[in-house]
Amino acid sequence: MLRFAAAPVPIKKFTGDARAVLTCVKIASEGGTIAMAPEGNRTYSGRTCYIMRSVVPFVRKLKLPVLLYRIEGGYGVEPRWSSCVRKGSMHSYVFRVIEPEEYEQLSDDELYTAIKEGLFVDEGKAEGLYISGKKAEYIERAAYVCPFCGLSVFESEKNCVTCTKCGRTVEYGEDKRLSGKGFDFPFEFYGEWYDYQNSFVKGLAADAYTAEPMFRDKADLYRVNLYKNKERTGRDVKISLFSDRIELSGGGAGASVIPFSEVSATTVLGRNKLNIYHGKNTLQIRGGKRFNALKYVNMYYKYRSVNKKTGEEYGEFLGL
Repeated sequence: MLRFAAAPVPIKKFTGDARAVLTCVKIASEGGTIAMAPEGNRTYSGRTCYIMRSVVPFVRKLKLPVLLYRIEGGYGVEPRWSSCVRKGSMHSYVFRVIEPEEYEQLSDDELYTAIKEGLFVDEGKAEGLYISGKKAEYIERAAYVCPFCGLSVFESEKNCVTCTKCGRTVEYGEDKRLSGKGFDFPFEFYGEWYDYQNSFVKGLAADAYTAEPMFRDKADLYRVNLYKNKERTGRDVKISLFSDRIELSGGGAGASVIPFSEVSATTVLGRNKLNIYHGKNTLQIRGGKRFNALKYVNMYYKYRSVNKKTGEEYGEFLGL
């Protein structure tokens, strides 16, 4: 059985590297069960993330029944950007099982559509109450574009989040609705804000922020030895994000430049740890509790799309 789980809590992350594929093939040949989240990561917006088409040949190679498993309510109970569990309900269920005999009769497009539609969950809307006194805390891990002043830094406290540029404060309600404090906020739910943020990134000029960074952060830097361990190589390293590169300096790590043209992938682990796959090296950047790793991933895939370094449709995929 090949079990695909959708939305807020992926059962197992499939990395897509050669070792993982070979392991899955071995497990399948021995009659085992493989659980994976084909969208690759938990959702920031409440909706199932983008699923790459490479999942189709993976299914056909394993020749296992495909069980499409949905988890609903998890985004309300514990959004990915939050460290607070709300009081509310969540449940999970099997939406559909596709046997090999069935998907052998389907085209690649039909199988891809069946997987996408079978896994899709949309919790970026009101569908219950989720009780907590800290509903908005750490939403700045996912928000970095203000609809009024563009690229920005946010600060959250309890049920509210404030843009440090324009000073506007937004409240996060028990039904997940957003409301401006003394002004009309243009988005009813964070999923709409997330979509706007992605559109903003896609609309940036390709040569914007090549001379001056769009963001500066401080974080610890690690070198990851895959399947073994990781070692810290810098503390409180200064990190500058440009539209075509990341620059590192200080903190005992020296000075270095990571051009996006030399990066094969970036990803957010957990809530806000950033992995950068640079040549043969895997670097991990770990900031404080309010560190926003998402913007680095989005900017990298924006660069990759503009420079045609990906087979994905331009504008459809920003890395999660």
